[in-house]
Amino acid sequence: MIKAFVVARHPSEKLAKEIQDLVRERYSRVAYPREIEFVDSLPKTETGKIMRRVLREMELRKLKSSSS
Repeated sequence: MIKAFVVARHPSEKLAKEIQDLVRERYSRVAYPREIEFVDSLPKTETGKIMRRVLREMELRKLKSSSS
């Protein structure tokens, strides 16, 4: 499943729906984010790249704790 982590000033369900619709219309009708999670900040390296590995690990921890 594709999930988007988004930093937003005013997160809302409406904004999440707008993001999904934008991706579906402009990029891919199939590969749009099914789930959008609003976060305060994204983990970044010293050079400013997003650390996707850390996001994956956070998600795995959530899944493990919810299944227990």
